[in-house]
Amino acid sequence: MKIMKLQISYKDLVNRDEQLRHFEELIHSKERMLLNKNAELMHVYNENQFLDSVRTDYDHYMKIITSQKEDQVKSLNLLNNYIQKLVMSGELQKYDIVDAKIEQKKIIREINHIKQNINHIISNADLKT
Repeated sequence: MKIMKLQISYKDLVNRDEQLRHFEELIHSKERMLLNKNAELMHVYNENQFLDSVRTDYDHYMKIITSQKEDQVKSLNLLNNYIQKLVMSGELQKYDIVDAKIEQKKIIREINHIKQNINHIISNADLKT
């Protein structure tokens, strides 16, 4: 059996050491980059959770506001119907009928205004989803 002699020169060792140092620097550089990316991702994740929470609150309050406005419309419609029944009953004096009709016009304007608000709220909510 033949035994081969390995001949490693000092220059070869220096080159190998330089390559190892270079690889170590690359590894450390990549490690720092990955840690920075991880920190960025955590920041974005936390911001997204916060924004998700804000969005949930926003949706909740928009539903409440819309529901309240719909309740206002129902109440105003009841009031309008009641005034209409009073006018039709013939129990009101002439000046009372005029006042009642003026109030009905105000109620109808308010109903239309509230309905426009509801439509505006809903259309804005749809744009944000």
